[in-house]
Amino acid sequence: MTTDAKSTHTTSTSIGRHTSRPAGRSRRTKSLFICVRIFCATVLATMLATPAFSAIDSSSTEQRITSQKAKAQRQPKDPMAWILLGDLYIRRAFETGNPRMYSSADEALAKASSLTRNSAELLTSRSSLALARHEFPAARQSAIAALKINPTSFQARLNAIDASIELGQYAEAEERVQELLEQRVGVASLSRLSYLRQLRGDLTGAEAAMRSAVASAPDGSIDRSVALGYLGEILLERGRELPARRAFEAAAAINPSSVVSAIGLASLAAGSQDYNAAVKILNTLTERVPTPGAFGLQADIARAAGKRNDEQAANQLVDATVALFKANGAVLDSELAILLADRGKSAAPAALEVAKKAYGERRTIFTADALAWASFQSGKIDDAVKYAKEATSTKPAVAVVRWHAAAIFAAHGDRALAKTELASALKNRWFSPAQQPKVAALRRSMEMK
Repeated sequence: MTTDAKSTHTTSTSIGRHTSRPAGRSRRTKSLFICVRIFCATVLATMLATPAFSAIDSSSTEQRITSQKAKAQRQPKDPMAWILLGDLYIRRAFETGNPRMYSSADEALAKASSLTRNSAELLTSRSSLALARHEFPAARQSAIAALKINPTSFQARLNAIDASIELGQYAEAEERVQELLEQRVGVASLSRLSYLRQLRGDLTGAEAAMRSAVASAPDGSIDRSVALGYLGEILLERGRELPARRAFEAAAAINPSSVVSAIGLASLAAGSQDYNAAVKILNTLTERVPTPGAFGLQADIARAAGKRNDEQAANQLVDATVALFKANGAVLDSELAILLADRGKSAAPAALEVAKKAYGERRTIFTADALAWASFQSGKIDDAVKYAKEATSTKPAVAVVRWHAAAIFAAHGDRALAKTELASALKNRWFSPAQQPKVAALRRSMEMK
């Protein structure tokens, strides 16, 4: 398990609104949370939670897996050998986006479980795997159980925070992050601070905290690449396309396999209607790692370009890759609901069914948004209004969530509320190719400049 070094950053470390100076360079740290983007056009909460790892070159992870696997086979009675192997598989899943690594991790941890009663290390690794698979109640349960055995476990504390966020328990998460910041300021704590600020509508503070996270990461490390990728997402949400591009390119320069940077660069190209460049980036990505997000963006581009056959083909690939993730234990219901709802009325019943399931399991900004949008596409306007209000209750700085709410309130006849939500969405400015004309049409109907 990893530790964070103390930081000498100049960013305020409170959860509330950012009011202090931009981040400066801080000391090196060794961990970072993961927030892999499953579909385009929003920064999702739902891949926040792969464990924090030592900052090492990703090219060495496969070598370490080979070495650790050999060690576990030489020492088959040593539970820690299997636990460490499981952790490496989880790391590799993050680096490559390959969900088959989840099953490999599960097998390694199952062997550890057969050798030891629930140790803090085993429970923490189980929690990490559950987070990666989006099994958030199980992740929280295992993390809390690990903390009862070892209250000082840094990774278990991080996992408890992430699970709380993903279960919509934002107040609990904020309290835990604040405690973490008071004891150890570094990449792991700063990146979570950034995300919670974004969920509270504070993109300025989110950017400042993420810049501190970048500065805290060792030069050339995977940690720095990931922090740069999510800094790019924040900048993209703010409509700062050139700085976002620089952040994505810097992330890709460190880790050419970065899924976040590839989707970020493709999103920028698609947003400027350079569809050929966007598709080229996405094809390169999906040849290496098929991901629902990449295929979802391809479908969005095809929809915007009026290429119905290409859109259908991309949607089929989305369905196939979601099935692959599910086959390896991942739960992607809220993500899938949005992807289905965006396909229009024909997919609305399936979207609504999936969204209801996701919302029933955990109530967050994003599951409420998914249910609101699926309800809207299904013609259930009253239900859509109810869930849109819930999705925007924290005033999240996520453009697509606010735009969904604006469209729903406008359809319900509440122009004042629709204008308020659309104005908030337009502050962030970036929308996907298929969303752009719809946002523009809504803006004209609201007679907004």
